Amino acid sequence: MTNETVLLQRSLAGRFGGRWSAEPLHASSFCATWGARGRGQRLFVKSVPLAAADVLEAEADGLEALASMRAIAVPEVAGCWRDGEHGLALQWLELRPPDAGFGERYGRALGELHRGIPPAAKAATAGGATTCWAARRSATAGAARAAAPAGSTSSPRHALAR
Repeated sequence: MTNETVLLQRSLAGRFGGRWSAEPLHASSFCATWGARGRGQRLFVKSVPLAAADVLEAEADGLEALASMRAIAVPEVAGCWRDGEHGLALQWLELRPPDAGFGERYGRALGELHRGIPPAAKAATAGGATTCWAARRSATAGAARAAAPAGSTSSPRHALAR
């Protein structure tokens, strides 16, 4: 068992309680991926160095926004954390081949998704920062406004560009 596996198991135990096992899946080119089991559940876990934490936080926020639309099933975010490395734990999905009606159902669901604005996005634009992204955006925009010269008309959004 690698040191990375042991650290992940400890991190999961600290977050979710109980004893956890984890096996590397090697399912990504940009992060480490794991199948984890503990407390009667199975999770798909991703980890990246802290310097890349924004990637997994953005993924967690995106999944939560998609889920809030209730149009397309996405894995539930079980946890997103920073300690040594950054981790994202997702509901484990048992994948299976699509049935004959999948394409039509998926197309309709995707259309429904594109017709709406997720409640989390509405809350974020109304000042009710409910997600990691919305909280960071709000804090960064506030700092940008505070640092802007008097009379400046620059949009806080420009301050967020990387």
